[in-house]
Amino acid sequence: MLEYRDAVSDDFRIIANFPQNPVELFYMFPKGTYPVTPEQLEETALVRYAPTVITQRGKVVGYCNLYDVTEGNDSWLGNVIVHPGFRRAGIGEFLLNSMKHRARSEYACRNLKLICHNTNTGALLFYYRHGFKPFDMKVMEDDKGSRIAGIIMSLDLGLKSD
Repeated sequence: MLEYRDAVSDDFRIIANFPQNPVELFYMFPKGTYPVTPEQLEETALVRYAPTVITQRGKVVGYCNLYDVTEGNDSWLGNVIVHPGFRRAGIGEFLLNSMKHRARSEYACRNLKLICHNTNTGALLFYYRHGFKPFDMKVMEDDKGSRIAGIIMSLDLGLKSD
C-alpha cells in the first residue's frame, strides 16, 4: 500500500541514494553535485513547499516537492525521483497524484508546472500521458555544460478562480 507524508530529516539519507549516476541526479536536481548528499537535499527542501515522500510498507520509495508556489495560481513540481528498485511500478503516478492533491488542497493552486529536460524522453512521455502539456521552452545546460532544452509543461488542476 502506498502512502505519502511530509519528508523528515532522516529521509534524505535514503533519498540521496536514489540517483544512480550524474545524469539521474541532473534530471532530479540540476543544481546538485554527484554524488548528492543528504545535506544538499535537505537544504533545498527547507526552502521549498510540501517536501513529500512516498512510502510502501514504511519504506521510502519516492520523493518530490513544490516550489515557487503562488497561492490561488501556480506551483512548480521539483526534485522528482523514484527509488531505482521501484521504478515502473506505479510509484511515479502515485507521487504525481499526491502532489496534484497537495497543490490543490493546501495551496489552492490552479496549475501545476514543471521543467523537463529534452534528453529525458521517458519523463516527458510520462508527464504528457498524465495530462501535462508543453507550452514553452528554455535553453539550459546539462551536467556536462552542453546546451539542452528545458521543456516547460503545465497541468490544469481544475480549480476555478472566484
